[in-house]
Amino acid sequence: MRKSSYLVIPIAAFALMATNASAFNTDALEKAGLTDDQIEAFKEAQELRSDGDRDGARDVLAGAGIDLDVLDEVRRAAVNERDDHREAIDQAIADDSFDEFIALDLTGPLEVIDTEAEFEKLVEAHSLRDAGDYTAAREIFDELGVTTGDSHSLRGSNRGQYEPAHQYTGNRPTSDDE
Repeated sequence: MRKSSYLVIPIAAFALMATNASAFNTDALEKAGLTDDQIEAFKEAQELRSDGDRDGARDVLAGAGIDLDVLDEVRRAAVNERDDHREAIDQAIADDSFDEFIALDLTGPLEVIDTEAEFEKLVEAHSLRDAGDYTAAREIFDELGVTTGDSHSLRGSNRGQYEPAHQYTGNRPTSDDE
């Protein structure tokens, strides 16, 4: 195990903790190889940090033997879990399967989709977007209450999140595309 400075741990830990907290659920922490005690310490450190007690959080992590190597494993597991979750969302939409979709732990913009009728509209919006009809897709997203932000469109084909459409096409959308 790599030795690290006592002060480096909080920097890495808090960088991790500042990301989406749901990415650090128990499954991700278990997949990273953390012991039950380390999982509890990680959760406690997250709470301490959110309360503003960075020193306390650092001490809890260090006391549980969580160093930079462990934090790197947690980060990798969280990224893998997030990507798997996004793929499951994308697959449910591609399969037009409300049962698959609703069985997922949905957070963020898609958590507003909770009926089969709303899901069918989401599938329709994806189809429109994939066909290049960004205006019609945006209208459906807006109707559903699925927020995409200014000049953003839902990119469902790989990430299950909202990002600038031009980031993937190489073309900035014109006002007609939005």
